[in-house]
Amino acid sequence: MKKSLRVLIVEDSKNDAELIALEFRRGGYDVEWERVETSEGMIKALEKQNWDIIVSDYSMPHFSGLEALKLAHEKVPDISFIIISGTIGEDVAVEAMKLGAHDYIMKDKLMRLVPAVERELKDAEMRREKRKAEEAIQKSEEKYRTLTETMNDVVFILDKQCRFTFLNPKFEKVTDYLIQDFLGHSFTEIVAPEYIESTVEFFKQGLDGETIPLYEIEFVRKDGRKIPIELNVTSLFDANGQTIGRLGVARDITERKKAEEQIQKDLKEKTTLLQEIHHRVKNNLQVITSLLSQQSRKMTNLEGILALQESIKRVKSMSLIHEKFYQSKKLSSVNFKEYIRSLARDLFFTYHEENKQIELEFNLENIFLSIDSAIPCGLLVNELISNSFKHAFPESKTGKIKVCFTRLKDKSYSLIVQDNGVGISESIDCTNTNTMGLTLIDILAKQIEGSAKFESKNGTICTVNFMGYEYGKIKYSHRRR
Repeated sequence: MKKSLRVLIVEDSKNDAELIALEFRRGGYDVEWERVETSEGMIKALEKQNWDIIVSDYSMPHFSGLEALKLAHEKVPDISFIIISGTIGEDVAVEAMKLGAHDYIMKDKLMRLVPAVERELKDAEMRREKRKAEEAIQKSEEKYRTLTETMNDVVFILDKQCRFTFLNPKFEKVTDYLIQDFLGHSFTEIVAPEYIESTVEFFKQGLDGETIPLYEIEFVRKDGRKIPIELNVTSLFDANGQTIGRLGVARDITERKKAEEQIQKDLKEKTTLLQEIHHRVKNNLQVITSLLSQQSRKMTNLEGILALQESIKRVKSMSLIHEKFYQSKKLSSVNFKEYIRSLARDLFFTYHEENKQIELEFNLENIFLSIDSAIPCGLLVNELISNSFKHAFPESKTGKIKVCFTRLKDKSYSLIVQDNGVGISESIDCTNTNTMGLTLIDILAKQIEGSAKFESKNGTICTVNFMGYEYGKIKYSHRRR
């Protein structure tokens, strides 16, 4: 199958043009050709369609081969251009080649035409590919230049000796140094002295192929002022995969540091304020406890005295909550395991009788509760343990009270207070009773999205399953009643 070839022939002789076309056919080409002999004709032909090659006579009455060559370079710079002449000398041919002609052939040696054209077609394709590659590189460089020049960070390239080979304009704004003052200079010349050793070590590790995470150093500006910098650096490789340097982005984090410092300052102030609030609340509750104690000493009615004493214990349980919050590092949550132990110990000494040996047992998980859940839950613990101390062992000299506080699978919590005492009446319903303590237990359980259930089984078991919420977890809305 013949190869197609489109040839523009610049020739004043129709016969010579046909001979040239005939030579292409002999060489195995299905040739499509057109003859022109003026610059106007050549321009129209070039605009009309694309040509694979231009063959031009050197000397014509109204046009010359060199003029045709110049026109071809302007319109189609990558096309192959071959001069054919019967009179051209070697000196003229050499000059034509210098001006861009790809070959010259004497008319009496047209057998050289096809091999020359085949060679030039390959060269022309290579030139077109090269031009495309160069254009792609140029566009890429323009994009890269635009990107780096408009970036709000310093972009730099270092060679294997840690010397700057590229800096974008942001470098001047950040450091106040001119770019030309640092190209070819070591990166360490801009680094604060205390960071030089670690920076050089990171640079070496990067050249050895290690991945270096983001790290912070300080640059020294021209005026001597140090500024905090966050560095992100990666390796540059050549075509063979060999490391040739490092590409990095340096971000001025002065404003971020100021913001972080302000956050820390605000956090410290908030922490101090929360500590003060918990401390004052605890003190105020202690004042209330003292007032209630004074009032109970003045009373003669036994029922009133006992009611005030129960209120004092409840206030103390709330005071202990705020004391634990004050001592907690988080200040917004309390370790309820520690709280239960402290409250149970205080109640143990409050209800201690010399002729009774009551043992306390615990099964407690480390759970941190927010203040919204901790206070009602603390009052629940106070009521349930107090009830066991007061009512579970009227005759017995020994007994055990066990307190369990655990998480359940559905993310809720279970508080169980169990004793091995005389047990509770099966008819007791804490949701429908005139007893102040049981009524309070029901109200407190509902405040933390739970319910209280009593059982009499080898003593008394009270189970309170509730949603509540742990500090830092999902907050559950509390229904108000």
